[in-house]
Amino acid sequence: MTQQFNDLIRNDSSPLILLQHLRQAAAESVAASTTIEYPRPFKPIPYQEGWGFKIATRNKHLRGTIRAILHPQISRTAVTTSINKAQWPHPSQPEGLDIASLSNLLAEYDEGKIVSTVSRLRCQLQRNEAHRAHSMQAAARAGIKDAVDKRVEMFNLPNGKGKRFVLNSIFQKVNERLNLQWLRDPLTQEIINEPIEVDKAVVSFFECWFKSAIPVQERWGPTGWAAMLSISIAGVDPNHHPIILELYQPQFYRNQLRNREAGWWKRILDPILPEDTSSAIRNIRAVSAPGKSEISNRLLKLLDDENILTLTNVFNTWFTKGEVPDEIKTAILRLLPKTPNGLSDLNATRPIALMESILKVYEHIVRNR
Repeated sequence: MTQQFNDLIRNDSSPLILLQHLRQAAAESVAASTTIEYPRPFKPIPYQEGWGFKIATRNKHLRGTIRAILHPQISRTAVTTSINKAQWPHPSQPEGLDIASLSNLLAEYDEGKIVSTVSRLRCQLQRNEAHRAHSMQAAARAGIKDAVDKRVEMFNLPNGKGKRFVLNSIFQKVNERLNLQWLRDPLTQEIINEPIEVDKAVVSFFECWFKSAIPVQERWGPTGWAAMLSISIAGVDPNHHPIILELYQPQFYRNQLRNREAGWWKRILDPILPEDTSSAIRNIRAVSAPGKSEISNRLLKLLDDENILTLTNVFNTWFTKGEVPDEIKTAILRLLPKTPNGLSDLNATRPIALMESILKVYEHIVRNR
């Protein structure tokens, strides 16, 4: 896999194959991770961490002793072994549980008092089960109290970020999927329901919508980007001077001062390190809609160190050339309704672009510099 990646980096002509290799690399990492982490470690429930496991073991021995005593063809040696296992072996006992000694149980069995012997065992078993139920209820109440305390603490965080976590834990979320099967033509107001015609109408609508954006040259003058980056108002419409002087220029000069003091751009041209790639993948949201290749953030989080290194080499190739392949820069346009009326009215929708997850990681690395 690494050799395939390295060949890809040297050629730099197959970004679609890169996405295929990424999916395969993640799949191999999943297999390796599953093999290493299986079986999962045992996680005890709260009741089992204290006396619970010892009482559960004794209950098993009590039931085995009852079966042995009632068995018509079992030997006395086997019954003796079972009775000895049913004894409480610990010097202390749980609080609130009466542990019977059962010391003369074997003598009663030898005297033929089968009913009395079994009755004593069942009585102790019932007491154990009652104690177990009470302990589990107490553990559940303690768990609920801890969860409530944690929820209150999260809700009262000063930055306000805990409120979203609390609300998500209380309310059930349901994903609603809408399909655009018909719409009304914005020009003729006629109903369009043929899939091909619907696609053409949507594409035409948003092509016009994107073209309606004001170009940089029109807003900032002939120099365009240079004027915008320096916040120069030489070529700007005088009607816009007050808002630029009041909102943009003060922050621009403050950022310039902070840049000189902190050296914001010192690392901007340094090569990308595997640690940068790992940190970016670790910090992106796991639940995020993927792009056309369907390689999600969750899939990227499964890459091992070897594949992280090769992915870093791909990023450095893009960084050195100052260009990302067009196949990686593709996005899927999805419509979100602004009103409960659905997607039929394109003027009441909001488009979002689902970019490739690998591009999000690359942008995250560069932006954090």
